[in-house]
Amino acid sequence: MKEMKTEAYINKIIEDTGLSRTDIQTLVEEKKEELKGLISDEGALFVIAKELGVDVTSENKELLDDIELNISDIILNMKNIVIVGRIKDIYNVNSFNKSSGETGHVGSFLLHDNTGDIRIVLWDDQVSIFKDERFEKNEIVKILNGTAKNGRNGGIEIHVGGFSKIDLAPEDVDYKKYPKIKEQFVKIQDINENLGSISTEGKVMNHFPVKDFIRKDGQNGSVSSIILRDSTGKVRITFWNEDIEKIENLEV
Repeated sequence: MKEMKTEAYINKIIEDTGLSRTDIQTLVEEKKEELKGLISDEGALFVIAKELGVDVTSENKELLDDIELNISDIILNMKNIVIVGRIKDIYNVNSFNKSSGETGHVGSFLLHDNTGDIRIVLWDDQVSIFKDERFEKNEIVKILNGTAKNGRNGGIEIHVGGFSKIDLAPEDVDYKKYPKIKEQFVKIQDINENLGSISTEGKVMNHFPVKDFIRKDGQNGSVSSIILRDSTGKVRITFWNEDIEKIENLEV
């Protein structure tokens, strides 16, 4: 199947650009070197096709449905993404008012493979997976037909909507390729804005009261925070809305 995927990409790129097979192979090697060997041949060809403006999604849809990309393969505006990884972190589901007057729902989680992490954003009916008892940290999940978009913090996210599918604990995946994630705690002095999702530990020094406010969309919101200290320093940790329940019984 991998040879079929590779040939489908190469033939489509040749047809649309006039590049030779040798030219394309050179581009593949350059792309793999650029990404420090963390991308497969088919993943590199997919990225190259996108960069050259070659639409491989429609003509080779059956092949694309079976292509599993690494997280490091993902670039902005990719569509029909198929990706596998382990759930590293789970965030809340939020409700909002659509322009149609209907209530929408959005939730997200962090997906991890051996090439990195990426946020997965689920919309409306897709958030029902949060109620599945198997939906927990370290579970393997397969995303089909995702779309890569800009995230709120400048990174790339994969969005999962009505035409997408999420497969929990899929049977057609080699689990050995996705070792379980081991929790690693960051010292407070080493925390910085570039770390993304982290875990830390320490002693609670202060626990601030809950404050209520009105959000921009007119709905009610709540916020609280604690001061955490370890042997290297102190940091304020802020909790929003439902997450406040996690610190209700913390003692100072």
